[in-house]
Amino acid sequence: MPKRTNYTIRRTELSKSLYDAIISEVANHHQFNNFDIRTLTINFDCIKEYKINNIDKIIDRLERYLKNHPNKIVGSQTQLSKILKVTRSTISRWISHELISNEKLNYYQLEHILEQLRLYKKIINCDTVK
Repeated sequence: MPKRTNYTIRRTELSKSLYDAIISEVANHHQFNNFDIRTLTINFDCIKEYKINNIDKIIDRLERYLKNHPNKIVGSQTQLSKILKVTRSTISRWISHELISNEKLNYYQLEHILEQLRLYKKIINCDTVK
């Protein structure tokens, strides 16, 4: 799951015209009738996107492994981490950020993982082009 960070913007951090527009809009909502809206602060959550570093190297490692090993299934995050030369906690982080899927019974089909990593790379490359 992406990391969430809470931010607060205070009245003094906004331009007067923006602050006046926000106060005017909030004043139109009846649920705020008994509030002192002049002390308004704005709170919001930002989601920090997680990024896999060295995605090309990781894909290359997995491709080479698949060429040289007939076993296309591994049974643990530890085995997968050794193949990709990353830590087991990195594999867990990728799973929690839904970059790769946690297969049934913790068996990992390497070709499926490779497909997911290639898709991730394609999405990241599209985002950096914009």
